[in-house]
Order: sequence, then C-alpha cells, then structure tokens
Amino acid sequence: MSDTEQPLKFLTSDESGKLSFVERTDDFLPAEDENGRKTAVPQDIIVTVKPRQVVVLSNDVLNKSRDYSYVQVAPVYGLYKTDTTRWYYEDLINDKLEGSVYVPSNGYGIRIDLIQITSIHKSMLLQKQRKVDKERMELIESELVGLLDL
Repeated sequence: MSDTEQPLKFLTSDESGKLSFVERTDDFLPAEDENGRKTAVPQDIIVTVKPRQVVVLSNDVLNKSRDYSYVQVAPVYGLYKTDTTRWYYEDLINDKLEGSVYVPSNGYGIRIDLIQITSIHKSMLLQKQRKVDKERMELIESELVGLLDL
C-alpha cells in the first residue's frame, strides 16, 4: 500500500485524546524495538465495507469454536439473464467451469467462486440466509480438492 500513493482515511488523536480523521498517504515502514528488531506499526484506518453473500467453507467444528475467530469463505455472485448468453454459462450450469460451482436459486441461480477463497472474522457474518444443499456442498469440496491438487 505504501508505494501506491493511494490516500487512506486514518483515525488519529491529539495530545488531549480528541479523535479526528485525516486523509493521507502514509508510510508503512516498520519501527525498531528496543532490541533493534523491526516490527510492524499498527495503523488505524477507516474502511468502507459493502456486505456481500458468501458460502462458509470451514467445517462446523471450527465455525462453532470460540478458540478460532476466523472462517474461510467463498464469494457468491448472482446470475442474471445477461449471464445466460455468456461463454461460460453452459459450462457453469453443467459443472464444467473450473473454479466455480453453480447453485440453482431464484431466478438464474448463483455462482460460487472458489478461486477467491478468503478468511474473514466471524463478526463479519451478518445473517444466515440458507444452506447450500448437500450435493452442491460435496461438489464444492471436490472442486476445492481439485484446485488445491495437494
């Protein structure tokens, strides 16, 4: 981030403790501790987050555990009429599109993108909407194993 010259909104405080927002580019160079070791400097920034649908990929044991704060998720994208004319649509609905899984849903269904798996804090999970059926979850698992090719 430091070399992009992209300004961020930082939360700062003055000597009296008054908080304010400052937009600036900042350097993210590490600081040296008392032993001369370099360590990352925490930055308080303001981030705009837009809620998105995801499929939780972590197993229930991990998801319910208080020992772990993060879960693995894959983004979900709604499909529209315009998607039905795209090059990938037939492969998607026939389970032949690498890195994606089709799930029938209202309208034209949804696409689960297994290429963009990420970890998020459990507090970011806002609302349980519905479960993906067992057959589709087994396909997701199979696709993940194939993509990772461990």
